[in-house]
Amino acid sequence: MNRIVLSSVLVFWIGLSQVFSQEIVDVSKTRQQIKGGVRLDANMSHFILLDFDETNSKKGRGNSKRNQRGFGLSVGGYAKFDIANFFALRSEALLHYKTSKLDEKKFGVKADYQYFGVEVPIHALFQANNRRCFIGTGAYFGFGIDARYKFNNKGDLNLYKKYNGQKSEFNRFDFGIASMVGHEFFNTRLHLVITCKVGLINLLNADKDNARMRLHTLSLGLGYRLN
Repeated sequence: MNRIVLSSVLVFWIGLSQVFSQEIVDVSKTRQQIKGGVRLDANMSHFILLDFDETNSKKGRGNSKRNQRGFGLSVGGYAKFDIANFFALRSEALLHYKTSKLDEKKFGVKADYQYFGVEVPIHALFQANNRRCFIGTGAYFGFGIDARYKFNNKGDLNLYKKYNGQKSEFNRFDFGIASMVGHEFFNTRLHLVITCKVGLINLLNADKDNARMRLHTLSLGLGYRLN
């Protein structure tokens, strides 16, 4: 996923520099347009784990691990502000459901993470082919509504709740890098979009000084432009 993000950033900035250096468009003379629509995604997500020695997780880079990916859905809307023919800003508001699995060898249980939340990604887009093809990079901001840690499908732990006056296991806020690639089908308002989000914030709260968990998400979805 990191390669997807880095590639998106590189392609975007190379294309953007060529556009403005060659003066293909004059931003001051370009008609500014705002377009909006809706989108529905299927997502796969997992955590990057650091200093989690008591888990049977796949090894990542360095001393990191990652837990097993899970499937989820996200739905929401977007607004795109066309600054020039080749450049736009796109903001989204998404309600998401994500899942992943963790094998706790210390406790001998298999646990499921299930979490609902809101994300607001903001992308700077480089557009081509009459604005039908686009690639972008930016950032996302997340807020958790509900998060559950379920043990063997029996009991669950509310990760945002304080128990016995202690800190909650998770914090509700997330922030990270976001990238996207998309294409709008000819003679329609439908577009296919692939997005990648790499979390930069440690989601742990109670044990944040001893371990780290960062969220990674890959999504494939359909968008519909309303105007």
